[in-house]
Amino acid sequence: MQKSKLQCKIKNYLYAFLILLGFPFISFAQLPAAGPTSWGGLAASIINFLLSLVIPVAVIMIIWSGILFMTAGGIEDRVTQAKKYFTWAIVGLAIALIGKGFISLVRDILGGV
Repeated sequence: MQKSKLQCKIKNYLYAFLILLGFPFISFAQLPAAGPTSWGGLAASIINFLLSLVIPVAVIMIIWSGILFMTAGGIEDRVTQAKKYFTWAIVGLAIALIGKGFISLVRDILGGV
């Protein structure tokens, strides 16, 4: 019985966190519509948008893996699953940040296109 109450509380906190996470996207809708003026600007806009999605998802996955690790109770399978979630969240975040840096590097090499 206690386990289901704990799971219900965790889900409620997670839903509240996700709702609060969405508020900055609502404020983006209020910006004036100024589209990109070049292909490079379009690519930068797409990458910035994807990065604004990847970073919060990675943070949520890191938090979730921590919750899984704390509630594992010493069961090796659950601990291993939590470690995998954490590892892949860090890998995904690193790939996203390296991709952003790579795009900036290519833009600088091409002369700020």
